[in-house]
Amino acid sequence: MKKNKTGTIFLYAAAILWTICCLFPLAFSALSSFKNTTQILSHPFALPERISFENYLYAIEHAQILRAVWNSIVYAFLATAIILLVSLLAAYALTRLRFRLAPAFSLFYVAGITLPIYAALVPLSQIMSTLHLRDTVIGLVLVYVAVNLSFSVYMLSGYMRSISRELDEAARIDGCTTGGILFRIIMPLMKPAATSAAIITFLRIYNDLILAILFLSDKKLQTVSIALLSFKSESYVDYGGSFAGILLSILPLVVLYILFQNKIIGGMTDGAVKG
Repeated sequence: MKKNKTGTIFLYAAAILWTICCLFPLAFSALSSFKNTTQILSHPFALPERISFENYLYAIEHAQILRAVWNSIVYAFLATAIILLVSLLAAYALTRLRFRLAPAFSLFYVAGITLPIYAALVPLSQIMSTLHLRDTVIGLVLVYVAVNLSFSVYMLSGYMRSISRELDEAARIDGCTTGGILFRIIMPLMKPAATSAAIITFLRIYNDLILAILFLSDKKLQTVSIALLSFKSESYVDYGGSFAGILLSILPLVVLYILFQNKIIGGMTDGAVKG
């Protein structure tokens, strides 16, 4: 009984410590967003002398952070939707359909995960220039789809293999077509894995900097990661504006999580206990 009590206390203490570690950066950013650079550097952990929204106004007007946040959400949403649809179809083909090249295609997607994106920047840049897709929404979305598709296919394929094939056979006996099996039988069972893949993919795209800065020069199309760079020059860094911009950039993600937390947590926990 004493051991159980000690273990419970230890778990609670670890949970509290982990919560503090997670909330400290957010609290520090929130306090720093109401300070100027001098105050942040001289007294980083002190409370702000006064509550002023100058840094937020500067981030909105100078860095166009709200427009950049909207652009990032649009890119991430479109690319994630395409990736989920294509990866579900690819996973079904790789795990359910029998053809000779299935192992080769599976290896191809695994290779796509191991290949660092930096190795493909030069040929990718040449392709984008040849097709005149620079500074276009569709061009950047297609790049995000190509870069993140392999991981989603690999993840959904592994989950789909755990779903019994007897369901497919029973559905075919009842007269269900291949499309019906995929969309009416398999897809509802894939919600946990699809939720996890969607969250990971969306966050990777939303936080991307390398691809956005390489293929976007139009300020109207810039992403949030590029907008945050505007607070830094060769000789000066506006830390107050940077922290305000960071908080504005994570606000949509927090709102989305609050609105859909039941589905997100349910999907990820269901996927964790599958099998």
